[in-house]
Amino acid sequence: MGHHDFIVSASKEAGEVTKTQFEEILVEFLRTTPIQTTSIDRDLSMERDVVELCLTHGLDREKSIQAAKTACLITDLSYPLHPKEVKTVIARYTAYVLEVDDMGDKFLDEVRSFRRDMLLGKLQSPVLRSCRALLSELDQHFDQFCSDKVTTAMINFFAATVLEFEMDEEFTALKTSPKSPQYFRLMSGSAEPYAFFILCKDAFSPEAVMLLLQAASDLMDFINYANDLISFYKESIISTERHNYVYQRAITEGTSVHEVLRNLSTEVMETIVNIKSVCSADPTLSKYMDAFIDGYLLFHLTARRYKISQLNIPTLNGI
Repeated sequence: MGHHDFIVSASKEAGEVTKTQFEEILVEFLRTTPIQTTSIDRDLSMERDVVELCLTHGLDREKSIQAAKTACLITDLSYPLHPKEVKTVIARYTAYVLEVDDMGDKFLDEVRSFRRDMLLGKLQSPVLRSCRALLSELDQHFDQFCSDKVTTAMINFFAATVLEFEMDEEFTALKTSPKSPQYFRLMSGSAEPYAFFILCKDAFSPEAVMLLLQAASDLMDFINYANDLISFYKESIISTERHNYVYQRAITEGTSVHEVLRNLSTEVMETIVNIKSVCSADPTLSKYMDAFIDGYLLFHLTARRYKISQLNIPTLNGI
């Protein structure tokens, strides 16, 4: 049997999900996964600083501004207990990665050579120079192990970004490779640094690092699965994205997209239970983790980019 015999049409095989069906899934998700909302007094000087830095990269002005604003919002919501200087590092990392993810096709050869050029000290494009400078600052704010994980995550993400740009929409999951969607999601999702960003240097002991390692797999799944679930409306109901994790997983599992979304909802809830159970051994880590989980979900549910306000979700009224 030839290679093409394994490849199937994503939309034909996996089906579609209506707006009403998605609303039902999200309502049930929020019923079983309540979010604690707290008022956050945002310091907009961080946003101004990150916007200014992104505008020095010479990329599309509006896209760079949006990347900076999105980065600062998710940082403020997900890491509310971190000091401003640490939040600024996280926001810069996020903004730079978003710029590369969105506009890296304009300088793809440089993105492809990021690791090599960084090691050789070669001149890089402005946004990649900013990435290199940021990586050199990590040890000021995070444990060395955490800094190493963030550094390797950026290199991995850029490699995956190049792969995605080059493949465009040619990649289709094979039924004979059921674990491939999860592998590609981990590679392209850049979840790992956001797990280790929780452990800012002055707040945690070495023991907390070991505890977070126990929760890391669940935490990375939470970060990716929550994004996959909540962003599906924007990507695949309003728009026509059919090569995302949800569709690829439906193909390899031989099930429907609707079923995958229902399973994702359950899996997000299960990861939260596991994470909280592990972190309960350290009161400080538990406090920071609770804030991260609530803030990360709140960002996805309220940020305009995901368009969840268009849905009839009574639980979100007043948030």
